[in-house]
Order: sequence, then C-alpha cells, then structure tokens
Amino acid sequence: MGNLILAFVVATLCMYLRGKASPAPAPLAAVGDPHDEDGDIKAPVGLQQLLSPGWIRMREIIAQRDFQGVVKAVDLGDQPPEVTFVQSANAPCDDVVCFNVGLLLSSDCNTFVPPTVLIEVKLPGYSTPWTFRLKLLSLQITVQLYFWSWPPEGWGSGRPFSLIEGALCPEANPPLVRVALEAVSKSSLFEQFLSGCEPVASAVICSHVLPRFTGFQNRVILEEGRAQKKAKDSKAWQQKARRAGWQPRAEAAVESALGQMFSEAGGFAYEAVANTAASAAAQGAAAARMLKSSFGMEP
Repeated sequence: MGNLILAFVVATLCMYLRGKASPAPAPLAAVGDPHDEDGDIKAPVGLQQLLSPGWIRMREIIAQRDFQGVVKAVDLGDQPPEVTFVQSANAPCDDVVCFNVGLLLSSDCNTFVPPTVLIEVKLPGYSTPWTFRLKLLSLQITVQLYFWSWPPEGWGSGRPFSLIEGALCPEANPPLVRVALEAVSKSSLFEQFLSGCEPVASAVICSHVLPRFTGFQNRVILEEGRAQKKAKDSKAWQQKARRAGWQPRAEAAVESALGQMFSEAGGFAYEAVANTAASAAAQGAAAARMLKSSFGMEP
C-alpha cells in the first residue's frame, strides 16, 4: 500500500523474531514494559512504533485514491490500531515467513476520531442518490503477515522479502466489529431507513466483507519491491489486477454487504417507508379536504 519503510522495518523485525521464536507458535511478547530483560524492545511495542508513522502515510495514499463505485471516500481516522501481540505462525507454503499480529481499535477515548467510509446508494423510486457515512467505532482482529524470503517468479524484485502480503488470520477468534451509520443526505425517511440497518450492519460486515480477506488464498499485497524492467507475458493482466490490492475487492465486498444489510433490515425499513408514505398520504388528504372546505367545495 505504499508504506515501503514500514514494510521494510517490519520484515527486519520479523526476521529477528524468527531467530528467537520457539518451535511452537506462541506470543513473543505482550504489551507493557517496552523492554525485556535483555534490553531488546518487545515485538508489539516495536511494531507499534513502526505502525504509527506508517498509518499517517497510508491515510495520505488512501485519500488520493479515486473511488468509482458505491464507496466515495475513505478516512482512516486520527490514530492507528494498537498492536496487542505478535505470534510466529506456521507458514502456508514454502519460502514464506508467517506472523500473526493482533490489532485493536477502540473508541473509548473522548478525542477518538473513528475511521469512516463515505457510501452513496441509489434506491428505487429516487433519482438522487442517498449518501451516508459508516463509522468504525471498534475493531479487534488478527492479521496474518506473509514475508516471502524468495518471492514467486514474476513478483517482487527478485530479492529476499521484496514481497509482503497479508490477510485476516483464519485460525484466530472471530473478528469483533462495531459500526455506526450516519446519514449525510438530509432526509428523515433515509434516517429512519438507516436506523433499521444499523443493528445488523456489524454482523453483515463480519459475515460478508471480512471473509473475502481471510486466509492465505484471499491475501492482498501490502508491499512489493518491483524491478525497474520486467518482461511482459500473457499473465501480465492478472498480476496487474492482483496488484490493484484491496480496493476493487473491498468495493465489491461493500456493495454485496449493503445488499445483504438492506435485505436483513428490510422488514423494519419497509415498515418505516410504508408508515411514512401512509402518513404523507393522510396529511395530503387532510390538506385537500381543508382546501376544498376553504373554497366551499364538497370533499
């Protein structure tokens, strides 16, 4: 994602951890005292120091992306997730060094500015799209990082650890997600509609969006050192599509999740729309009767 410095230092840190890790996957360190007995910095604290400035750079990169689908803008918020643990993990294939990293994002702080996604949807019967903001209030996930000691042919620069990929860990506890929906378009009807969707939004994200980024087979490229010149082949378009990273897959996942969210919240939403429509019809009929009465006309 452009965070070359972050990826390079993380790779260096992970190589160091690999040399010190025990054969069985186990936490290498816990958050707390930033130094261990030997004076070496603990893995979560060290990775946090790398993630924080990298988060600023990622915000800038994402802010410059051109979103064409239902997602119109993404803001990562004002603070990075907290690194809660680093674990060595069994590699899914040869030539890969694998680590699990726990990430926690919480809105407990009063000054917390949550990550947001600006979404625009078109609803039947309305010519103007409705826009709302999805706020990520809390997140607890385990990310699995794949450092290629020898990248596959056609990937990376041909040097060790020039390809770093990531996905959600399939063996970890289920992710915990809590979101809020905020209407941007001014419409009381739309606000009612969103209030019906909000209770199911977090569950839909966990069931429809996150699985598309879980496991080695669903990994995305986090950093890739590219050779200056590469021969083109018949699979170049596939590599280009894969290097597009999380954005196309995320947009497709969000669009699918919106459909599911609206479907699961459909009963409430339909009732809200129906009640609003009935109320508007009743008010219109009353106004018509008043108008006719004012002009001495029979209703």
